[in-house]
Amino acid sequence: MVARYKAEFDGGIRFWKRVTLDANLKIWGLQEWRSPDKVGHGFPEAWEGSDWNIERFRMDYNLKLGVDVLGPVQVFVEHNKWDYLMRAKPSDHSSEYYWMTGFRFKYR
Repeated sequence: MVARYKAEFDGGIRFWKRVTLDANLKIWGLQEWRSPDKVGHGFPEAWEGSDWNIERFRMDYNLKLGVDVLGPVQVFVEHNKWDYLMRAKPSDHSSEYYWMTGFRFKYR
C-alpha cells in the first residue's frame, strides 16, 4: 500500500505553567502501489495516471505529556499508535504502538 492522501491535525496546550500536552493525528488514504511507468512522476503525470481511489485508511496519533524541569528542559512521556482501518476482514485488523520517555528541549 502507498499513501495517496493525508489529513493532519496538530495542537498543544500548556497548563499549570509547567505541564504541556501535545497531540498529533494523521489520517492517511492508501491505495495499491502501481509501478512508476503506469502512474508517472511528479505533477501532472502522477495525477493523470492515478485512479484516485482509496482502498484503506490508516490512522496515526501521537500524544506527548511533558513537565518542565529546568528552563526549556522537559521530561516527557510519549504514546504513539497507528491503526489500519477499513480492512477487508476484521481478522486483518492490525494495530501497533509504543511508549517512550525521555528529555526534550522546548523553546517558547
